Parts: sequence; C-alpha cells; structure tokens
Amino acid sequence: MEKDLAIGTRVRVRALAEWEYHEKKRTWHSSHLLNSREGFYVGYTFKQEGTLIGGRLSSYDGDYDPPYLEVSRTIRLCRIKFSARENDRFAFPADVTILKGELDV
Repeated sequence: MEKDLAIGTRVRVRALAEWEYHEKKRTWHSSHLLNSREGFYVGYTFKQEGTLIGGRLSSYDGDYDPPYLEVSRTIRLCRIKFSARENDRFAFPADVTILKGELDV
C-alpha cells in the first residue's frame, strides 16, 4: 500500500502509532481512534524499538556513560498531517487508506 502513496495524497487514518516504555523496553503500538480522521500523507520515517540501557558512572576513571537504546528492530511509519499548523503524526501503513489522488494546488 505504501508504494501507492505520494506526498500530498489524501488518506484516512484509523489508528495512530504511539510509543511506550515498559520495564526498560520501548515499543510502538497502534492506538485506535474513536472516529477515523482524514489528513494528508507527507512522507515516512523510521522508528526504533529496543531496550533502554541506563547510564552509569565508571568506577575506575570516574567517567559517566550516558544511557542509550539497544535497538532490536526498526519500524517504518507514515507521517500524516491533519492540518497545516499541526505537527506530523505517525501511523502504521496498515492503518492508512487512500481517499483520493494527490492534492491539486
């Protein structure tokens, strides 16, 4: 389905992608909307899932190791805008359906 999407395509979104931390693991899941929303496809992005490794102070040299994410997989998400002033929202390609062709400007 993603191959048919061009920037400016009108789409209907049934669920938005949201991330959550649970026991030091970051995952992405679909958060279904009560009413589907119409918007415009503006591109795609890649997001990572994995385990959060906390920062620590090294005992032998006193140096601080910052926290980082140990990536287990990468997900491709659609970027959707619902209005011109709103930030991009993310959705899984399975939750996006095409309404019409590209926007005529």
